[in-house]
Parts: sequence; structure tokens; C-alpha cells
Amino acid sequence: MIKKIFSLIILNFISCIDATLYIYHQNSPYVEHVTRALEHNSIPFEFTSSINYNDDNLYIIFDVFALNEQHLPHSYITYQSRDLNHVKLSSQDIQKLSRAVAVWDYSFTNIKKYSTKVNHYYYFPPNYEFADLIVLSCLLPIHALDSYKAILSYSNQVDTDISSHLSCFTTGIRSFKKCYFLVHE
Repeated sequence: MIKKIFSLIILNFISCIDATLYIYHQNSPYVEHVTRALEHNSIPFEFTSSINYNDDNLYIIFDVFALNEQHLPHSYITYQSRDLNHVKLSSQDIQKLSRAVAVWDYSFTNIKKYSTKVNHYYYFPPNYEFADLIVLSCLLPIHALDSYKAILSYSNQVDTDISSHLSCFTTGIRSFKKCYFLVHE
């Protein structure tokens, strides 16, 4: 039921997709389950072997840590697939995660290692039953991604499901702060 409501809200909010979704995967073993979820929801995407940091498209970047921060696009979702029990995140790594629209991660253990500094994350393991809810954010227009990031961050900070905050997208309110006060009055 929540999936249907979420889908209707997102589809109702979108007037048109104003960008291309690119996937920069660097041969990640997790790319298949992400693309399967995108295809299941009829979300168009293109694979790319390079990133144009000057364009206005959304990218899904697997393991953003290997890239130079100056070459990252304005709008990207990163799929974090390092085993953080064996790799310590540097301040530059945290900065790259912080700049992302959302951080998708296959491991709750990993998320716990950065969630105090980066709180716009989604748990997204292989064959996840709620993958549809996660990838539907790829349908949002570019101008809505900052609001989506703020809502995702807030929902993780107060430990609620993001779907309970989606009225912010449908009310026409442009400021997350205003929406926050409306929801919590």
C-alpha cells in the first residue's frame, strides 16, 4: 500500500523528467540489483564511462571514493559498497557522501559508521523488497532533489519512514523548513 501511495505522489509531482539518469558503475557487483529495480519501475537510464560534472543530469555513482571531488556532478546518488569494517572513511570520503543527493548502502553496519555525519542514506541491499521505493526518487526533477535530500535526512534523524514526509512534495511548498513546521504544528 505504501509503495502505491509513494508511486502516486511521485508520479503526480512530476510534470516531466527534465534530465537523463546516468549510471557510472566501475564494474560494481551491486549494479545489477540497482538496474533491475530501475527497469522494474520503467525508469530510463544510460550507462556511462565518464562523468560530465558541468551538466544538469542525475548520476548514480558506485563507490564515489575513487573519483576526484572536483569532477563530481552537481546531482548524484552514490551507492556505497565498501566494507567499512576494513576501510576507514577519510574526511574527503565523508565530504563526497555529504554532497550526494542520497547514499545507498548494502549494509546497516556500514551506515552506522557514517550516519552521524551523513544522514541522507537508504539501506539498499541486493534483492531488497523495498527497492522500488528507493529508486522512484530517480524520477524527481533535478530542481526537487535538494528538497528530497532534506526530507530523507530528516526522516533518518527522527527515525521515521520518508513516505510520512512526502506531503512536502505535493503541497507546492518550496522550502523544507516551511514544510517541516506544517507537518509538526
